[in-house]
Amino acid sequence: SFLSLCFYVCFFLMIRRPPRSTLSSSSAASDVYKRQVTSRVSTTPSKRLKVAVSKNGTASNLNAVPVLVYNFQTLLEDATTALNLPRAARRIFLKSGKEIEPSVLERLPHMTEVVVSMGEDFKRTRHRA
Repeated sequence: SFLSLCFYVCFFLMIRRPPRSTLSSSSAASDVYKRQVTSRVSTTPSKRLKVAVSKNGTASNLNAVPVLVYNFQTLLEDATTALNLPRAARRIFLKSGKEIEPSVLERLPHMTEVVVSMGEDFKRTRHRA
């Protein structure tokens, strides 16, 4: 009958497509989950890395703001907010001017002073005594 045919078609469609929230290797949600897990610095709050961020072109020790590091992308987002930047932060440098790559982030010492830019190159500053 028509009703049983509809039941079998619906049942077949339901078992063929897994829900998006599963962690099967083929789901898009799984890909996002894997990227988040592999890019995290630490999951324990007491051991999480904290850096002191300052805006590119300013004396870093005067305007540095502490920011917790979850991953590279959230560090950029949190630095944008903490420093009240007019545009999104795009690059992160050490005080020496060396650009920090995402893979190096987890090896930084706690409370390392970093400089955040909105895409521009590193600007050296003169410190007044």
